[in-house]
Amino acid sequence: MKRLLAVFLGGLGGGLGVSAYVKRLRGKGSGQEALDLGPNPADELRERLAAAKAAASTAPEPVVAPVVEPEVAVVVETPVAPEPTPAPAPTPVVEPEPAPPAPATELGLDARRRDVHERARRALDELK
Repeated sequence: MKRLLAVFLGGLGGGLGVSAYVKRLRGKGSGQEALDLGPNPADELRERLAAAKAAASTAPEPVVAPVVEPEVAVVVETPVAPEPTPAPAPTPVVEPEPAPPAPATELGLDARRRDVHERARRALDELK
């Protein structure tokens, strides 16, 4: 615990010493002149804005004719109840009984494939 405290205090003291040294190197209070970067663009823009405002205040105001909006006729439609249309009678759907699948031993692979494709075509025809 004492070692940890000693390391912490040593690091704190070293950090303070380094920061003091850096401040001294930067020339804080050493009398260095600030670098002249030339005219400030923000000042130039402020001057231009002030000149534009002055020109706008001295210019005569444009005469604007009043705008006359045309009258809009409002058409109110009375709702008409739609006539009830009789619902078409549902057509009974007659589904053919599917053929029971044949055991694999009775039909060969090609025959089973044809059977499956035929049932799928019938199902698609029913959907149309």
